[in-house]
Amino acid sequence: MIVLLTGCRSGESLRLRWTEVEEAQLKLTRTKTDPRNVSLTTPVKARLEASNKLMTTIGGSWKTLKRLAGLPEDIRLRDLRHTYPSHSIMSGEILAITGKLLGHKSARSTEVYAHLDAGYLSLAADKVSNRLIKAMQ
Repeated sequence: MIVLLTGCRSGESLRLRWTEVEEAQLKLTRTKTDPRNVSLTTPVKARLEASNKLMTTIGGSWKTLKRLAGLPEDIRLRDLRHTYPSHSIMSGEILAITGKLLGHKSARSTEVYAHLDAGYLSLAADKVSNRLIKAMQ
C-alpha cells in the first residue's frame, strides 16, 4: 500500500526502516538513486501505525491483494508506481511537483511514469476548446 500512496519504489518500501519514519516524512536512505524525503501523508501514517512490523517480502501479499481487489492477473506491483504520478497530474499537480514527489531529477522520467486516462484527456481537450471559443467571441 505504501507504494501506491507514496509513489515509492517497491524496493524502497521493503527496505524501509523504522528509523527512517519521522513525523512528517520518510527519510529514505537506501534508494535506487540518491537518499530522499517522501511526505508522510495521513493515510500512510495510519497504515504504518496499524502495522507492527515492516514487510521484508511483498510477493505473497501482492498476489492476495490483486485477487481480493479483482485486479487483472497481469498487473504488476511496479504499475502502482505509475499510478501515483498519473493521479498526481490528474488531480492538478504540475509535472515538476509530481517529479519531486517521486524523487526524479528529470522531468522526462516523470513524463514516462504519468499515464493519463482517456477521460481525463477528453476533459482537458474540452476545457481548451471552450476557452478558445470564448476568446474568439
